[in-house]
Amino acid sequence: MITHTSMPATDALVPDTAHRPHWRALLALIRPGQWSKNLIAVPLALLSDPVLPLAGYLRLAWITCLFILASAMVYVLNDYADRRRDQAHPVKRHRPIASGEVSPAEAIVLAMALAAALLVLTLAGPTRAAWPAYIYLVLNVAYSCGLKNVPLLDVLIVSCGFVLRAVAGCVVLGFSLSGWLALTVFTGSLLLSLGKRRHEMLQTSDDGHRPALGAYSVQLLDHLILLNSGIVLMATMTLFHSDLASEYGRAAMMFSAPFAVLLIFRYLQVVFVVGGGAEPARLLVRDRPIVGTAVLWAVALIALRLAELADVQWVG
Repeated sequence: MITHTSMPATDALVPDTAHRPHWRALLALIRPGQWSKNLIAVPLALLSDPVLPLAGYLRLAWITCLFILASAMVYVLNDYADRRRDQAHPVKRHRPIASGEVSPAEAIVLAMALAAALLVLTLAGPTRAAWPAYIYLVLNVAYSCGLKNVPLLDVLIVSCGFVLRAVAGCVVLGFSLSGWLALTVFTGSLLLSLGKRRHEMLQTSDDGHRPALGAYSVQLLDHLILLNSGIVLMATMTLFHSDLASEYGRAAMMFSAPFAVLLIFRYLQVVFVVGGGAEPARLLVRDRPIVGTAVLWAVALIALRLAELADVQWVG
C-alpha cells in the first residue's frame, strides 16, 4: 500500500551552512543534488531501445556530463544574478553567494572554469552532437537574465530544458526523436514545475522574491496541474505508437500503462495531500514509491526488449 509518509510536508530543506569548508560551499554552488535531472532526462532515449553496444552507453554518458557542466554553470550564474534578492529569502539566503561564503568574484571564476571544462569535454567527444547542450545553456542564461519573471513563460522554459536533454540523448545515439517522447517530457516536466510553483504560492509571503508568482493563483495552478496530468498520461500511452508494428512496441505500450498511471497518481498525492513538490529533483530520486515504480518500469522495458531480441513468441 502506498502511503504519504515517505515524503515530509515540505521537501525544501534549509541547508546547514554553519562552519562548512570552503570547498563544500563551492560544491553547493553547482548544486550536485540537481544533477539527477540530467541522469533521468538524457537517457530517456533508451525508451526506444534500452539494449545498446558499449559505445552507445559511453556516448550517452558523454552528453550527460555535458549537460551536468552546462547546468552547473547556469546555477552559478543564476545565484550570482539573484544574490541580493536571495538575501531576503528565508531559505535561499543560505545559498553560498547570498550568505557570503562564496564571493561574487569567486563565482565568476568558477563559472569560467566550468565553461572551459564544457568546451574541453565537447571537443573530446562527438562534437556535432553537442548542440542541444549549448542551446540549453543560452536558453537558461536568458531565463536567469529576466525570462524567469514572465508568468507562464517561466515554467515553459524550464520544460524546454528537459526536452533538450531528451533530444540530446536521441541525437548522440543516432535515434529519431519521437514527437510523443518530446510531448511526454515537455508536459511531464511542466507538471513538476507547476507543482513547484504551487508549493511556492502556499509557502512564500508576498515579498517580491519571484515576481512571476503574482500572476498565478493556487486555483489556476491546480487546474493546470490536473490538465497536464491528463496530457502526460495520454502522451506516455502513445509513446510507442511509432513502433506498434513490432511486438516490443505493442507490449511496451501495454506494460507501461500501470506504471505511468501509478507515477502520476503518486505525484498528485505528494502535491495535494503531503504538501510537497518544492524540490522535484529530490522528489524523483528520494520518494520510494516513485523510485520503485520507475525502476520496475525500466526493468519491464529491458526485459521486453531482451525477449524480442531472443525471438520470444508473444501470446496473441
